[in-house]
Amino acid sequence: AFRKGDEAIDASFTFAAYVNEQHPFVDKLLREALDRNVVRKFTGYQTGRQEDVLLQAYALWDLLVARDIRYSSITATAASSDSVACQHVRLIEDSINNSQANCVDGSVVWVSMLRKIGIDAFLVVTADHCYAGFYADPQRKTVYAVETTLLGADLTEEEVTVTRKIAKAIPEELRYEETFPSFAAALDVGTRKYDAQVRKRKDTDPQVAVVIDIAAVRRAGVLPIAFRNDVEFVGYDFR
Repeated sequence: AFRKGDEAIDASFTFAAYVNEQHPFVDKLLREALDRNVVRKFTGYQTGRQEDVLLQAYALWDLLVARDIRYSSITATAASSDSVACQHVRLIEDSINNSQANCVDGSVVWVSMLRKIGIDAFLVVTADHCYAGFYADPQRKTVYAVETTLLGADLTEEEVTVTRKIAKAIPEELRYEETFPSFAAALDVGTRKYDAQVRKRKDTDPQVAVVIDIAAVRRAGVLPIAFRNDVEFVGYDFR
């Protein structure tokens, strides 16, 4: 945001530039996700079943946790200003190779992968936080959000809320104990937060929570930041 006296200009749409569905690392990550065997292929909305969309979302979360990407709250920037509010955001190659992500970083990587497989996704930005969301159908009638700071959270299935929809979408044999509990918790916390801050809010102040619809922002002309060709992808062989 840019501040001038009591006036503020919201510039949070610029976070969309860090989402990069065309990044070469994204294709490599999807290949690794397939090697994890949560899904055999990525189909986006093609099957017409919301359960399949949820399963694909879990497959991507499972990969990030299996890669040991952990929440790191580093947001400080080299610049300091009374008129500009800003924070550090890692590029995709830095988040993946360094296995660290703050709330924006983790959301950016996850949304980039979702968009690559054809699932519409978005960021939600508040005054001090960011989380991600996606639409379970192309008509955008069913919305889920995820609290990406729970990446790598040490939880058990008994500690989290597994809704009927999640239970139907993700068979028990695919609920890996290292990754499924944190996904269920992230989906529960994120969706409840989205409902309170966006869907059911009584406060009409747009600064309470800003939804950055990546598809809409792309049409408005905000394109991804260019990736660095000289950065080598640090891969994992999950087979």
